[in-house]
Amino acid sequence: MTVRSASTSFVPSANGFHFSNNFTLRPELFGKNLASWDMGFCGGMCFAALDRYYRSNPPPPDTQPPIDGSALFEELFMRQLDDLFSGGYGYTTQTTLDKVMDWQRRPDAGHVGQVHSVGYLTKQEWPEVRRSLRRGDPVTLAVIRVRGFFANPSDNHQVVVTGYHYDRDSGQLTVSIYDPNHPNDDSVKIFAAFAGRDNNIAAWQSSAQSGSFLSPDGNYPGGGGTSSRAYAGQCDVDAMVATGAGMVTALVNPDTGRSWGIYLSPNGQHLGGGGNTIRVYDGGGRVNVMAPYKNGLFTSFFNSSTGREWGIYYSPDCRNVGGGGNTIRVYQGAGLPDAIVPFDGGVLTAYAGESGNGWGIYLSPDGDNLGGGGSTTKVYDGPARVDGIAPYKHGALTAFYNPRNDRSWGIYFSPDGQNLGGGGKTELVYSGAGRVDTMVPYKGGVYTAFYNPRTRRSWGIYFSPDGRNLGGGGATQSVSAGSGRVDWLAPFFGGVLTSFYNPNQDKSWGIYRSTSGTDLGGGGSTTRVYSGDVRVTGMAAFKRGVITAFRSGDERVRGFFPVTYVQPTKGRVDAISASNAGVITAFYDSSNGKSWGIYRSPDGHSLGGGGSTQVVYSGEGRVEALIPFRKGLVVAFYNPRNERPWGIYVSPDGNNPGGGGSTWSGYSGPARVDAITPFANGLLTAFYGLSRRGWGIYLSPDGTKLGGGGSTQSVYDGHARVDAMVAFSGGVLTSFYNPDNGNPWGIYLSPDGLHLGGGGATESVYSGQARPDAILAFGTGVLTALYGRSGKGWGIYLSPDGRNLGGGGNTLKVYSGTARVDEMTVCGADVLTAFYNHATTRSNGIYLSTDGTNLGGGGRTVRVYDGPYRVDVMRAYKSGVVTSFYNAANKRSLGLYVSTDCQRPGGGPNAFRAY
Repeated sequence: MTVRSASTSFVPSANGFHFSNNFTLRPELFGKNLASWDMGFCGGMCFAALDRYYRSNPPPPDTQPPIDGSALFEELFMRQLDDLFSGGYGYTTQTTLDKVMDWQRRPDAGHVGQVHSVGYLTKQEWPEVRRSLRRGDPVTLAVIRVRGFFANPSDNHQVVVTGYHYDRDSGQLTVSIYDPNHPNDDSVKIFAAFAGRDNNIAAWQSSAQSGSFLSPDGNYPGGGGTSSRAYAGQCDVDAMVATGAGMVTALVNPDTGRSWGIYLSPNGQHLGGGGNTIRVYDGGGRVNVMAPYKNGLFTSFFNSSTGREWGIYYSPDCRNVGGGGNTIRVYQGAGLPDAIVPFDGGVLTAYAGESGNGWGIYLSPDGDNLGGGGSTTKVYDGPARVDGIAPYKHGALTAFYNPRNDRSWGIYFSPDGQNLGGGGKTELVYSGAGRVDTMVPYKGGVYTAFYNPRTRRSWGIYFSPDGRNLGGGGATQSVSAGSGRVDWLAPFFGGVLTSFYNPNQDKSWGIYRSTSGTDLGGGGSTTRVYSGDVRVTGMAAFKRGVITAFRSGDERVRGFFPVTYVQPTKGRVDAISASNAGVITAFYDSSNGKSWGIYRSPDGHSLGGGGSTQVVYSGEGRVEALIPFRKGLVVAFYNPRNERPWGIYVSPDGNNPGGGGSTWSGYSGPARVDAITPFANGLLTAFYGLSRRGWGIYLSPDGTKLGGGGSTQSVYDGHARVDAMVAFSGGVLTSFYNPDNGNPWGIYLSPDGLHLGGGGATESVYSGQARPDAILAFGTGVLTALYGRSGKGWGIYLSPDGRNLGGGGNTLKVYSGTARVDEMTVCGADVLTAFYNHATTRSNGIYLSTDGTNLGGGGRTVRVYDGPYRVDVMRAYKSGVVTSFYNAANKRSLGLYVSTDCQRPGGGPNAFRAY
């Protein structure tokens, strides 16, 4: 046997959270709670568990999920967003959510219209997972469970892969995982095998409860202990009924919605065939209702394609249940049964018509003519539909509802099976608004589980010892007051089993065993005997035990792919200076606005620290300008607490940019900086004051006295603020705006760095209505990206001589869309432009133009990033580019990438993540 394997040191019971993936979100508006939603944060839990794993920190000891508003809840929620909106391996691919949507619409097997199946794609992605595991790194895995474009993507799942085992001889792949739905469980695994020319996948999860279990004592209804698996296939159960001849189970294919047959098992084993089990129906009709009667069985069928009734049959021996042998057809009409209930030797049958209204209830004294005729009588002929009918003592309890408004129509008790909706001896025993999930007689009384038809949440379970006051009052007592709805309530030899589910998430809330018949949802002597999240589709007492059927698909595995782990980087980028000597990066904390330091990396790796990277500034001052100057650096700081200036420092060697060593102070006055630009071996600095108006622009020939004095000259003394100040071969371009109203004040070209706002040799090169997002020197010309008052992009223009920046003369319009520009940079001989949509605030991609034209695509321009994330800073570095991304939704960093060839600014071949 040839085996390959790898494992990591991540242990689910030690490194995973100790609570299950079940959270309640309660948004507020103006202090008012709007509503609440139950949801899962599986991706957030995976990321947060890995955060702690990589920091060697254990998870908190909490065994209950954190509440909305707590620090841990907020952390998991934000990490969920990081997970959903991160990319695959490299940000040039789809986001995780996009990829999930793409995969879930793909077929299980390839065909002409869609060649690549989910299995094929899974096999293509697996090597990346394997490589990470061999390095010792756990991997977050997106597991595709549902199928179809309109399927709910949240029904898919995410787990952390901790190791794998591959048997080459059998082709069996076993993947060990941490599943947030199964806390403290080190045994959960995904099994997969690839087969066929298209590498279609057969996969399943070990924790999946799909199938049926026989528990002889009511413990372990989901398997384990003394329980045995009675059905292990992938079909769902339409109906499951214990009869004198054994357990009868109707199966349905969950993918096609068609019948998979009905089986009779005399011993409760092999419910889907095998052993002593026989198939008693193999037609195409789905089962609507199955009810035991005497020694036989009533079965109501419907057409799965049209939804119409296909008839009701009675088999006296539970064989040939769809006709043939001794079986007789006892109803052939258009009404669809709501309920078929044995009653006092006869049968009560409630119908619904095609209009959705009730079609009456009939009492057949002999089990024949269930829809009328012979000796059958109509015992209710109103329009109300039936939630349930329960034989009680010698009479019948009937729960009605109004199909037009979905509200209860009351519950009535008829002591003789006549006048079920009132009249004669019948009495009203419940008149509230709650609808009924189930109504079950027990030890002389009756259980009634109610729910609120508006919210779909539970309204409690009540036990009435005398069949009156079913919703409380008199001798009736509440036996469960939680919000979990009831799937099944099954009295059996050892007490009462109750299966609950979460109506918002459509997942199980557990199964509880009550030996006393009270505290059905826990408490007292009641124990939780199943804690998984897979819904129950059938539960029936059988002999002295219980058979429980679980829904397939909850933990199905159609395929899977790795999700890029995104570090919890709150450190956003203020500025980057890149040169052949390395990369200097100024960070800040996006959660509190404080500086996170300035780091110098000599090789472009580990930009936030580590390796050969050094911290060259660790003070509190935030950076508003970081400019390479000669062989060093100029840095302008401000105080993030009061928004006041913190000075400008000139470091001749790039070290100690906040002062110290050979660094000198270039300015320590009261003004902040709009822009600093190297020009003619000196520095141009544009200031603004506390009033937010311009404070002038100064030209320092030697990088000292940046705010005036010595040989420094004032080259602009107006109150206009500066949008951009760019030196190019033709001089200096300065874009001004009016700080009082935000309107543009024009762009001026000064050939000598003097009179920047006009006068002397300076000329106006743009006087239109738009302001610039970016001005970039390109060759001997200039690229200018403009935007209008509406916030939309106004186009990008290429001027060969720095004149007519908004069009005219020899200027070309090289982009005419409405997208705005985050960054423009020259990378080698090419131009990279990062666009964003001002309405959605998401990225519109990054484009590489080889000639400065068609900046938004077309010609020889190519799109080199198509993810949703915005660009903070993009700077040329050696022959490539360094790019900082952030998530506009939560304002958090998504890391920095270095591309060695300008082709992969968001990661991929010839690129790496540097922070």
